[in-house]
Amino acid sequence: MKNFIFILLGFLSFTTHAQVDIKLQYGPSASLDWSYRSLKIANGYDGIYESIIFDRDQKEKFAPRATVGFDFGLLFGDHFSMGTAVHYSNKGYQHKNIYTTFFQYVVDGVTYVEEISSVDVNAWINYHYIDIPITIGYQFNLGERNGLKFQLGYINNLYLTSSYRAWFNYENGTKEKNYDSNRELSNYSAQGMGGIYFQWKPGQMETPIEIGPQFKFSILSIVDSPIHERLYSVGLRAAWYLR
Repeated sequence: MKNFIFILLGFLSFTTHAQVDIKLQYGPSASLDWSYRSLKIANGYDGIYESIIFDRDQKEKFAPRATVGFDFGLLFGDHFSMGTAVHYSNKGYQHKNIYTTFFQYVVDGVTYVEEISSVDVNAWINYHYIDIPITIGYQFNLGERNGLKFQLGYINNLYLTSSYRAWFNYENGTKEKNYDSNRELSNYSAQGMGGIYFQWKPGQMETPIEIGPQFKFSILSIVDSPIHERLYSVGLRAAWYLR
């Protein structure tokens, strides 16, 4: 994080002394990401933690999650940019499992087991954050009104709360329930990010709209435990610069 800030400060100092034209940019942005998590056992632990990760691999998958907020940035000349933002983000994953109830009885010394009921449970686990990214970018002009922008960044993740929504599929129908989670996640974590965005100025607009794919990955674990949990996602981001 410190190295990233030093690079930004050095870049800002260079462009200031070089008398580069600096323009302010700001506007709303949103992204739809396919979110998941990775689990890794810390050194010195094994046994039950390995079985937890194996079980997770069988029951979890990607889930769509949204990020919305407001971006602020500086454009130096026609190519270099740096910026920050305040975003609300919903991260997490999807969990699927089948819970089965059995009845066990003994007849003439023989044990029998019968299945009584089976419930298919599909749950969306949600982690709610305030994200404050710091980004640098470089853009190429593709004509008078179009461009292509490459961006890298460091995202500060400030944890808010957790929740999950579950669907219970019984034989006689589906029931939906919402729960608050008691997960004690770290108040602060961080992600790296990268993106490639196409820019264009529709109509008579003098500021661009940009849209394109991006990738986010956790640098720090989101929980302090023997199993390091890191979030990552791939998705589509769109931003509309008002200036």
